[in-house]
Amino acid sequence: MLNKKILFLFIYFLSISSVIIYKGISQPFPFISTKYVYELSEFNSKPETNFYKINTDQFNIDINDKIKFKNLIENNDIFKKIEFATNYVRSLQEDSLGTKIRIPNNILSNNNSFKEICSESSKIFVFIMSLLNEVGRVVWFNGHTVAEIWDGNKWILVDTSTNLMSYNNNLNRYSSLLETMIDVDNHNLKKITNKKYKLPDYFNSNAKERKKIINLYSSKEFLFFMNNSILYDFHLKQKKFQRVINSIFFNNKKVMGYKFIFDEHSVK
Repeated sequence: MLNKKILFLFIYFLSISSVIIYKGISQPFPFISTKYVYELSEFNSKPETNFYKINTDQFNIDINDKIKFKNLIENNDIFKKIEFATNYVRSLQEDSLGTKIRIPNNILSNNNSFKEICSESSKIFVFIMSLLNEVGRVVWFNGHTVAEIWDGNKWILVDTSTNLMSYNNNLNRYSSLLETMIDVDNHNLKKITNKKYKLPDYFNSNAKERKKIINLYSSKEFLFFMNNSILYDFHLKQKKFQRVINSIFFNNKKVMGYKFIFDEHSVK
């Protein structure tokens, strides 16, 4: 009888373990419900309010910063807002020499314990633009991360970490990241701010560094963005654990991320 119980428990735990392992490795990175998109019009569609909404109440914002942002909200010139936010981000990132990832309670903190990387730069930028009543998203692609802002009609690329935007020569307008990647030869990279920082800057780079950036924008291997509601606490350990558990044990059909599929070489 004892041997039968042991055998039953062994088979039970083996079955549970197999389900967990199978569901774990079959989930799309990074354990969130991801929709694969094949059309530019769908990937660049008009922003859904809930998907891009940022609950600013959960963030710790200094009163002086609130005053600065409030004074700019009434300014309808989106490009002046982009320039302001870019300078704000680059001034913060210039002093970021550490290893910490920013989370809601320190998103605008100015000290050297934080990382100076493109994903952090884009994250801060989108947050600041939301305080200025503009809708944004953070977009990952092959080896780099940028932001995009909805200008009322379309998404436009803003790369705060290298101080550039993308301009379509044929259409005489600014473009999104995906539009740039699809037709990089017909785009110019334009400067956002004239202020000088110690950070990388495409327009102060040598030919080799510029070529490297152009190659990034020419890549068609990976393109992804996620729901802004999970963006800012994405790196918290308890949130990581929660996402893994939810992806294994619960069938969450709410789309939390979008990935563009260019062709058969794009990796799911």
